[in-house]
Amino acid sequence: MVNPGAVFTGLVAGGSGSNTMELAQGGSPGSIGGLGTTFRHFDTLAIDNSANWTLNGANTVGTVANNGTLAIASSGSLDVTVAAAPSTGLFTLNGSASLEIASAVGGGNQISFLAPSRLIVDQAAQFGSGVGQPTYSGPLLENFDAGDGILMKDLVPTGLTLDYSAATGILQIGSGGASVGTLLFQDSSLGAGTFQVSDDGAGHALISHA
Repeated sequence: MVNPGAVFTGLVAGGSGSNTMELAQGGSPGSIGGLGTTFRHFDTLAIDNSANWTLNGANTVGTVANNGTLAIASSGSLDVTVAAAPSTGLFTLNGSASLEIASAVGGGNQISFLAPSRLIVDQAAQFGSGVGQPTYSGPLLENFDAGDGILMKDLVPTGLTLDYSAATGILQIGSGGASVGTLLFQDSSLGAGTFQVSDDGAGHALISHA
């Protein structure tokens, strides 16, 4: 368990087997960085209920279970290489921050775009449960506005269609008449405009709203 204000010198290794880094609640917010480099061999990052932490710099971890608030600092990044586990916490993305998620197990989490930033989805079909269905459950995307982007890493933009329902907040991403991805937005915090899809310059589908 790591408490806000803790100081580490040198490398911190989790050792063999399955290891969890737990970020605890404290009297003030905590900050940490270097997951995957300074902090090695931790398979899971767990943020406790009511805990408030900021990630600085570049970070990589297999699984995240966020039941508190986890902010990604400006120009920082978090790459979740296995899954965002079922949990109820909030991810906040500051300016030029990026959050990459291989898969998300169900809903519960919220992801808030506080300034122009990017969410990267590695596998569209595994981002939430019930993908392509009206009963879809996935992370709730908040404050999505001009300058923000969602990169669907395994989808190409050619031929993609976007079908958004303001009543449900669900955006269905289609290709060839079939749904290939689903996203859930907080309609009340969407910026003005419409959803658009473009090429990110590397052949991946980039979804924006302007």
